Amino acid sequence: MKKNHLLVVVLLLSISTVISCKGNEGDTSENTTARLQSYKTEYSLQTLGQGGGASVLQYDGQQRLTTWNNDSIRWHYAYRADGGADMYGEFLRDGAKQFTGTIVFTEAGLPEVEEYSFLILPVPVETPVLEVMKYAYDGKNRLIRATDKVDAGAYSYTINVTFLYEADDDNVTRIKYEWEVGGKTDFRYYGLEYFDKANPVGFYPELLMTTPMNGGYQVAGLAGYSRNKLLKRMNRYNKENVVTGMTDFDYQYDADGKITECTLTYQMLNDEGPMKSNDYIRFYDIEY
Repeated sequence: MKKNHLLVVVLLLSISTVISCKGNEGDTSENTTARLQSYKTEYSLQTLGQGGGASVLQYDGQQRLTTWNNDSIRWHYAYRADGGADMYGEFLRDGAKQFTGTIVFTEAGLPEVEEYSFLILPVPVETPVLEVMKYAYDGKNRLIRATDKVDAGAYSYTINVTFLYEADDDNVTRIKYEWEVGGKTDFRYYGLEYFDKANPVGFYPELLMTTPMNGGYQVAGLAGYSRNKLLKRMNRYNKENVVTGMTDFDYQYDADGKITECTLTYQMLNDEGPMKSNDYIRFYDIEY
C-alpha cells in the first residue's frame, strides 16, 4: 500500500486511545466491568518509529467519557439532551483546536454516524479536512461494518472494515479490511485467535492494527465492537488468503488478577517462515 501521511497521523492518534470502555446511556453490554483511568504506552513501529506517553481519562456521573488526554492532545466529549454528542480536540502546548465533531447514536447507545472537521494537520492539505464514519450492526447489536471516508484532496481515502462472527458467538473471528487511496483499491484479512480467559475490561488493542480509527471510534462506545475473551493472536492474510504476518498478545497481571500490561509483537512472514521484527506496542501501568 502506498504510504499515506494522513493515515499515519490518524494512526498515531489512535495509539493512545486503543484501550477504552463503553459508557453511553442505553448501552446494555455486560462485557465491561471497570472504567479505565490511566495508562502508558511505548512503541517501536516501522511506520512510526519509537515513541510513547501517558494517557488519563475522566468520566461523568453516568460513567460516560468526558475527557481523554495524553502528553500533547486533549479530547473533550459533551453529551447532548437529544442523545447525540459533541466533541473537540486541542493541543496542550498552545490550546489550539485540532478538530471538532458530532456523534449520532442508535437507540442502543452505539455510534451510528460520526462527522469531524480537522482544523490542523501536519500535511500540506487545505483545512478543514472532513471525515465521516458510519457503522452498521446486526440484530444482536454486534458491529458488522464500519466505513471511514476522508476528503483531503490528494490525501483522500475510504476504508471499509467488515467484522465476521461464528453463529451466535460474540467474538469476532475474521476481519476484512478494504481501502481506496488515489483511485487504487486493495484489501486484506485478519483472523483472530483467543485465550480461554475472560476479557475483564473494554480492552481492544487489535483495533489499532486493523483500522486507522479516530478518537470517536475508540472512546464513544467502540462502535459496537466487543469480545468476552482475551485475544491471543491475530494473523494477517493477503487477497489469496495466505498468511503474511502475525501479531501476538502477551498480558501481565497483578496479585488480584487485573491486567497491568499488554504487549503486541508483530512479525512478518516470508517463504522461509517468520522474520525477526522489533515492531511492538506496549501498554503498561494500566489503572482502572
